[in-house]
Amino acid sequence: MRVVTVLFLGGALVACTTTGDPRQGGLLGWDEDKAKLRQQALNDTMQAQKAEIVAIKMENSALAQSQHHLEQQLSIYQQELNTLISEKEGLLVTIKQLVQSNQLSETRYQSMLTNNPWLAKTREQVLLEFKEHRSEMVIQKELQKIAAENEQLTNEIIMLLGH
Repeated sequence: MRVVTVLFLGGALVACTTTGDPRQGGLLGWDEDKAKLRQQALNDTMQAQKAEIVAIKMENSALAQSQHHLEQQLSIYQQELNTLISEKEGLLVTIKQLVQSNQLSETRYQSMLTNNPWLAKTREQVLLEFKEHRSEMVIQKELQKIAAENEQLTNEIIMLLGH
């Protein structure tokens, strides 16, 4: 029986491995080389995580700059839109005065509204449509279209007044 016990304990000792973690030392304790390898692996993981944090911070910075630029563009577009809306409101007042003074027929007035649908929209409707446009390109095209319609209406009014 003693021989079996000795053989069993001997086999158990041979089967025990050392660890690289001194807190979890096995029956034979921990091995300094394994500890160094473990420490290097932890350092490598930490360096990779630091690099990932730096990359995320750079991406956040770029996104913040992009957001700032977009907010500036939006402000410019809103100013342009407010100018165009004010022009439209002035044109609409002039057109209505021309209709009242019989210098412009009601039929021609209705034709103007049909050909220039934005003329009949309220300030709130125009602002709501503007907010719904998400693409910068769509916003630019819409502003250009509105400016062209205002220019066309201005020319028609000038022709009607004979200037």
